[in-house]
Amino acid sequence: MRSPCPPSVARLVCLLGVMALFAACHEPRNEPATPASTPDAVASGPHRVLWVVDGDTIQVDMGGRKEMVRFLYINTPERRQHGYEEATAALTTLIAGRAVTLEFEGPGRARRDKYGRLLAYVRAGDLNLNLEMVRQGMTRFYTVFGRGDHARAFEQAEAGARASRAGLWTAEGFNPRPWGR
Repeated sequence: MRSPCPPSVARLVCLLGVMALFAACHEPRNEPATPASTPDAVASGPHRVLWVVDGDTIQVDMGGRKEMVRFLYINTPERRQHGYEEATAALTTLIAGRAVTLEFEGPGRARRDKYGRLLAYVRAGDLNLNLEMVRQGMTRFYTVFGRGDHARAFEQAEAGARASRAGLWTAEGFNPRPWGR
């Protein structure tokens, strides 16, 4: 039995389909954060930290389920960028051996980013780790997606870090290369 279309056309259609699927999966998306499937009562914690991914992302054990958590309103250098090791080490030191709790932007407002990570303020005891990373100069107050519930505290922490040239702050401003690498 003969195929309804020549093999070259079938291959082309298949290739175009694969290319379209690849493009859809790898295309940057600027979509709003989606509601989290985790109820606030379960999400709040305390939770054991499994892995410090970098200075603004951790993995926690949420009742036997692993969840990636992205810290709200900070943005530290990424892997293979200058300042990554310093920011990751600072967060690792702050978290060392401590359970964390998650605080969302208002009750019932747990959200996820486009990568599926929970977006939260992360606390170790009474310490807001997001704010502490700004205070230590490992990040600026990251306002690309808004200012959040604690904007004033973040502004003050950044001003203090800048004035004292803490962490990644230099005389010229925020610079993830202050150690000359």
